[in-house]
Amino acid sequence: EEFAESLELQVLPLPLKQNSRTCYLSWHEAAGRDKGHQWMEEQLVSICKR
Repeated sequence: EEFAESLELQVLPLPLKQNSRTCYLSWHEAAGRDKGHQWMEEQLVSICKR
């Protein structure tokens, strides 16, 4: 939707019912200290909250 107009794209509704899903994220403790992993976690959480 963000780029639809500038890229001349159509945004259409999904042809199926959207159900809520529970999403779990997990990784090794050492990865949680890595800045790249922290960034990825923030991105995934943001997407899942939409």
